[in-house]
Amino acid sequence: MYNAIGTSSSGTGDAYINVALTDLRPEDALFATTRALAKLNKTNWSGLGYIGPNATIGAPIYTAQGTGTQATPVKFGLSGQSDPITGITVPSYTTIPVGAGQVIFVLNNGGTFSSSTANLITGVGTKGPFPLAHLFDGTTTADTDNAAFGGPGDGAGTPLTLFLREPLSGTENVAEFTLFRTTGNTDDSQEVGVINPYNSPYNPLNLPTPVHGVRQRALSTSEVVGSNKSGAAYGLLGTPNSLGYIFFSFANASKLSGAGFNYLTLDGVDPLAIPGTTNQALPNGTVTDAASVWGGPSFPNLRNGTYKAWSFLRYLVPNSLIGVDPYGPDVLAQSAQDIVDTTVSDFVPFYTSDGSDGLDVYRSHFTQSGVAGNNGAATAANSLDGGNTLGGSSEAGGDVGGAIQGPFGVTVPNSTGTVTTSGTLTKNKGYKVTWKSGIQFTAGTSWEGGSITINGTDYTIANVALTSKILYVTTDPGANTTAVGYSAAFPYTYPSATPPGVLNKKQ
Repeated sequence: MYNAIGTSSSGTGDAYINVALTDLRPEDALFATTRALAKLNKTNWSGLGYIGPNATIGAPIYTAQGTGTQATPVKFGLSGQSDPITGITVPSYTTIPVGAGQVIFVLNNGGTFSSSTANLITGVGTKGPFPLAHLFDGTTTADTDNAAFGGPGDGAGTPLTLFLREPLSGTENVAEFTLFRTTGNTDDSQEVGVINPYNSPYNPLNLPTPVHGVRQRALSTSEVVGSNKSGAAYGLLGTPNSLGYIFFSFANASKLSGAGFNYLTLDGVDPLAIPGTTNQALPNGTVTDAASVWGGPSFPNLRNGTYKAWSFLRYLVPNSLIGVDPYGPDVLAQSAQDIVDTTVSDFVPFYTSDGSDGLDVYRSHFTQSGVAGNNGAATAANSLDGGNTLGGSSEAGGDVGGAIQGPFGVTVPNSTGTVTTSGTLTKNKGYKVTWKSGIQFTAGTSWEGGSITINGTDYTIANVALTSKILYVTTDPGANTTAVGYSAAFPYTYPSATPPGVLNKKQ
């Protein structure tokens, strides 16, 4: 395409770019570029030091996969602002959400699946520790005994090669700010240890971790997926016992299907949850890639807000082109949503034109690159599950790493969450159970005499009026001062999303 842009001598008939596709909001992409270009800060990694010949063009970031590719940070202007290189005003454009896609972790397991390397512990949402972040920041040993897998962290496991994307990448920024650089761990980064951005083994990144294992740079999804061809083996396909992350698509997954690979859950939450999957194998060409493969809504754990690593996929369209071409990019953006469930279901649509499907969650927006956060307007309830979300053309600011809000508008068959319990009998009431997170209890008498499962054991709810946060059970559940899971077979309907929603809250 670049060979066709501006090539005529007169300008007549020139081809122009009229759409940009992105997995980050423009404000987040500008932040990532500015961070890459900033002076190296080895304390909190707010600046990464890829400084080039001037303030707007940085130093190349090189791959370690032997393909010769590089990525160069180049400053740019947002909609309606002055371009920092040309001084020309950037045409006003609209950011159109298309849907939500997931970042998944994939392991080349050396040919044998093991349940001991099937889940990654993030620590996100807790006060720490943050094992997954410390695996990818290179401060702990990259091997199969790492604490991120629930192992002892003794350096006695099978060494791993970790593939890290470049800090300009949307995929990298989603992983960085949803999993590695989060609340309670905001000084951490995948870039930890890159203390000289101009020379190897820092650029291209090819750094050993303590004891054994190595972190390597890969500059695209195709490089992380890699190749197993003789003489050109790299990435997951070409490196036994390796781990990387990619945006999920059925096309990418099919290249990594088979017993030699498995995807990983995050904190026990399955990113795909495709029925019939064994050993967390990625779907191959024999599995339908339409939403019908789920037998219900696609990507259920993205929709319910429990899977942490995802971002909106978006079109950036000049305002001058919106509504003027029946085959224009704004129309294509909507068409992609309308057909995704019946063709290749690589993402959850933001909202289909007939209301047949739509997201039930959003990420909290915040001020980014000088633009104040705006979560956008509310969608109507979709007919698939009754849910809705916030978003659309009025969105502004950043949302990568924004705290997940929702689900909204959906009815679930069970009330679930976490509680603490008392092992002391309260006279004429029972044993006290206190809500801590998730769906609150239904105040009143409707739950009395019913059953509640606490930490895997069933208890009878006492005939004592409930509050939204306190109930009593008839038998001793023991003292649980640390929150444990609960489930009760009482349906719950989440309230609908309404603007402005929750702003300025980070994951």
